[in-house]
Amino acid sequence: YATCAILFGMPFFRLEETRRGGIRVRSGGASVLFWVPGLREVLLLYGVREATPATIARLVRAGCVVALNPGGLREQIATDSAQEQVFANRRLGFLRLALEHRCAVVPMYGFGENQVYTAHPARLRALRAALVRRLRVGLVVVSGRWGLSAGVLPLLPNPTRVTHVVGRAVDVGGAARAPGAPVTNAELEEAYRRYKEELARVFEKHKHELLPPEVAARGLLFHRL
Repeated sequence: YATCAILFGMPFFRLEETRRGGIRVRSGGASVLFWVPGLREVLLLYGVREATPATIARLVRAGCVVALNPGGLREQIATDSAQEQVFANRRLGFLRLALEHRCAVVPMYGFGENQVYTAHPARLRALRAALVRRLRVGLVVVSGRWGLSAGVLPLLPNPTRVTHVVGRAVDVGGAARAPGAPVTNAELEEAYRRYKEELARVFEKHKHELLPPEVAARGLLFHRL
């Protein structure tokens, strides 16, 4: 699961929902997370639900906003603390779901997330890529404050600030579609273009305020995996 988005972002949405009757946000998590007793209950409390098409369909029908992290496992192993990047699966499953359910897409960017720990994407690259392909496990290699690695407990994070900025709702064309119509490649590509455009706008507007200067200067890279 996406650590910062769930530990920092989801409690805010849950409190807003409870205190002020705000929007109902549910975040998607990998199925394997719900096989672990204890972790499963914590994630459910935070508003995380299994990210399967059937579950997402039920959440949408119930009027929930569904939060998804498009990069998935490959983003986990490729994260670089010195370079801001956005990953999406080549099949654009998250946009396909939005089109199928005739929903808008609201991009949200987590400034500072990449700097909470120092990622080392080059270390054990081949092994970690193999684990993703064969076991669907994203093994991260990171260090924290004072250079302590994941083998040293507790792993203290670097002193930084995490800010989640919500962009404008993007009409990816779902509202105009006939219910049940198959999604075309042209629709997906146009939806991806609109999504990238809004996310890039959010990044450019806030990067100098919310990122280290050297990271902000490198800009934002988009990847299709």
